[in-house]
Amino acid sequence: MTLNALWFASGGFSLILLACINYLVVTSTPRGSFFALGYISNVLGALLLALVLYFLRAPHVAVILLLIITEAILLIRLHTITARATPNTLTASNPVQ
Repeated sequence: MTLNALWFASGGFSLILLACINYLVVTSTPRGSFFALGYISNVLGALLLALVLYFLRAPHVAVILLLIITEAILLIRLHTITARATPNTLTASNPVQ
């Protein structure tokens, strides 16, 4: 196994891990604690792919970078939508009469 094959495999595994982390963020019930992990992993993944795109000007790297940036934007949008949709538990469950 060559060094190029190891780099290729590690890049693929890192993208799979990033997808698993985002799936965990989206499907978890207490979303506040996992969103920081999702933000950090998406930013680091985008920075890593931007660095790869700087050294390797290939169209598939640019497409993957755009997909990760889109995924990060959608994750932020999901976070803002769920934050607005979650009512205050004190006023919604026990209204004062």
